[in-house]
Amino acid sequence: MKRIVFDLESNGLLDEVSVIHCAVAKDLDTHEVVQFTPDNIHKLPAYLDTVEEVICHNFIGYDKKVLTKILGYTYPGRIYDTVVISRMLSPNRMKPRDMPQSRAGPHSLEAWGYRVGRGKPEYTEWEEYDEAMLHRCTEDVHINELVYYELQEEMKEGDWSSAAPMTNKLFQVFDKIEEYGWKVDLPYMHQCIEELTAMQDTLLTEASPLLPYVIEDEGVVNKPFTKAGGVNATLVKWYESRGIEEWLTLLEEHTVGGPYTRVLIRKIDLNKRGEVVELLLTEGWLPEEWNTDDNGNRTSPKLSKTDPFDGVKSNLGKIAAKFIQVRHRKSLIEGLLKLVREDGRIPSRITGLADTSRVKHSGIVNIPNPDSFYGEEIRKIFIADEGKTLVGVDSAGNQVRQLCALMGDDKYEYEVLHGDIHSANQAAAGLEKRSQAKTFFYGFLFGAGDEKVGSIVGGGAKEGGQLKKQFLEGLPLLAELIDRLKEEWRSNASKKRNRWGGYTYYNGWVKGLDGRRLTIKSEHAILVYVLQNMEAIQMSYALLFAYKWLEESGLVWGDDYGIVCFYHDEINIECRPEFAMEIGEIVKKAIIYAGSYLKIKTPHDGDIKIGKDWME
Repeated sequence: MKRIVFDLESNGLLDEVSVIHCAVAKDLDTHEVVQFTPDNIHKLPAYLDTVEEVICHNFIGYDKKVLTKILGYTYPGRIYDTVVISRMLSPNRMKPRDMPQSRAGPHSLEAWGYRVGRGKPEYTEWEEYDEAMLHRCTEDVHINELVYYELQEEMKEGDWSSAAPMTNKLFQVFDKIEEYGWKVDLPYMHQCIEELTAMQDTLLTEASPLLPYVIEDEGVVNKPFTKAGGVNATLVKWYESRGIEEWLTLLEEHTVGGPYTRVLIRKIDLNKRGEVVELLLTEGWLPEEWNTDDNGNRTSPKLSKTDPFDGVKSNLGKIAAKFIQVRHRKSLIEGLLKLVREDGRIPSRITGLADTSRVKHSGIVNIPNPDSFYGEEIRKIFIADEGKTLVGVDSAGNQVRQLCALMGDDKYEYEVLHGDIHSANQAAAGLEKRSQAKTFFYGFLFGAGDEKVGSIVGGGAKEGGQLKKQFLEGLPLLAELIDRLKEEWRSNASKKRNRWGGYTYYNGWVKGLDGRRLTIKSEHAILVYVLQNMEAIQMSYALLFAYKWLEESGLVWGDDYGIVCFYHDEINIECRPEFAMEIGEIVKKAIIYAGSYLKIKTPHDGDIKIGKDWME
């Protein structure tokens, strides 16, 4: 098998590139180096056709596309993208300590050059080819060869034999999804912004009588007067810009004591969270929730819309919380507007993987749920193009099914698949209301503290601890599962002495669904990390199966259909209406098959929805 380490140099970023100046390939086994310059760059496609695997840094995101754009060539072989594998192995990889300040990120080839001890040559002249450019390209290949071997060493810690090739394939599909993009309703986006702006104005009007004034020092004026005794021209302009017309009278009639200082008297600004929090605390606010640091210490109160704002006589707290929520939704839509391409679409970009192996989104990210404030309106922004429809397929109760598979509790699994899981959880935890069960269950899975869990029943940490204890007593196999995971995690975790004379454990790992190491910083997060990891890997395989089967179906990408977004446990596709149900069934089948392929004991399923926008 012929494997090469590859790199090319061009004259710009993907949107503006117009020429490939040179390319270098190094045979990983024979160590032969082949260089392509302007004289023979036309022979590059024929050479690449002899290669079974290309090892390259950001080949999927750049080099592969440039080859297609400039030479009309699409590489057909296997791809090993070292930037993808770097992100997969260590999502939170830090920059090397000896690396100088640079815009290059921790997964960049520049950063890796410092790690492997071979720095990238400096080069900035990209318009015309020269020997220095070829040297830079050749050095990048030598560096990336060392990176490849270093990554191979990292993969010896855990079983990455399935994860690495799957992830490389996955990011090739992500690249096609990003290129396709999701159509948006531009007039409706502007309408939403206008509506949210009006909401902000109303809230500001309601809050104004409740907001006190603050005084701000805007700086000392060292020379307010000219030598001739007049007022400094800059000072005059400052007064005039603020609409202060009687400044001369003020100067003449008042004695100045101390430095001449610009002073701003204004009301507290709802846009400044710190000011609002300080005011509320001054008025007697007893926050229901607090932000915490990595050690669980309180840092600042949460301005949450669900906080009753006990201790505050006015409704300022609720107004401020609502204002922040409105501002967030408005900023989200304004951010989306900036991403709209000339074709009226927003690219759904995947930038890497999180610790759990879930994908990291850019662009179409942090979209609120339909049942949250303005969630429906924001999802209606994402539409199908004219003559097309949208098909969305969700994995049905994915994480709960993963939990069933790990627990091995047949009775609990029956409730998940055929019964009422929230009623079952209500009974296990001894909750009075079914409505409390869903909040409690997902809080429990996500590692919520005793105080947070206790707040569900109007209590505190004591009640929360009792609820958890009773829940685990009602589901002994869940308690056993958590103990097994903790034991595995603690067996390799780092530890340090705590204030009580015992040990605090951190940065341990457990085995992920496909054998990869799943590093978890804190013990309380073990269960949710494991469940999200299982969901992420199953859905990644489901996407690959769906993509393959859709290609084999005879439908044409870009004409009959195109995947617009992969969002955790759902896959969204734009297609011709006549193919909608067929495509939905293919994706649903892929979700089900991915579960059995990965030997997940509890069967999975998918829910198909068809409509003209994401909300439908």
